[in-house]
Amino acid sequence: MAKNDSDLFDRLRQVGVRKRVAKTLSGIGDGASKQGVRAAQSAVSELRSLADEIERRLPIRSRSRAATAKQDRRAQRPASNRKSPAAPTPKTAAAARTNGARAPRGQNKAKILESLKAGPKTASEIAKETGIGTGTVGSTLSKMATTGEVQKADRGYGLPK
Repeated sequence: MAKNDSDLFDRLRQVGVRKRVAKTLSGIGDGASKQGVRAAQSAVSELRSLADEIERRLPIRSRSRAATAKQDRRAQRPASNRKSPAAPTPKTAAAARTNGARAPRGQNKAKILESLKAGPKTASEIAKETGIGTGTVGSTLSKMATTGEVQKADRGYGLPK
């Protein structure tokens, strides 16, 4: 690993990026494969999005002047000059719904159980009702069925009788 690669790797690890991801990102260069470049571009986009979200959550007095000025410029720009966002991919659409934040421990489970009080439902029905991702609902239901908190119904899952 070259000096620059090693420095970038160390910086990525210091901010909490997983070792494997940090190694891949620090190794991106002119000889990188298309797949590696796409993965790096995706990571950069996601990290920018997360940084923006963190800045938005900071109290106004704590925000850097540059960040505040940037937001002010964006707000003053006419709508016709703003870049239109690209059509969201399924992965970015899910990230946009959740704003990159995870639900507090047990909240999804509580929402799912509350939804099932009305009667048996499929994972997609619960997902639409609660706003939780369909995959998250499905995997949570499977785990809950294993522990006996819910049971398989003729169609979907229901509360045990």
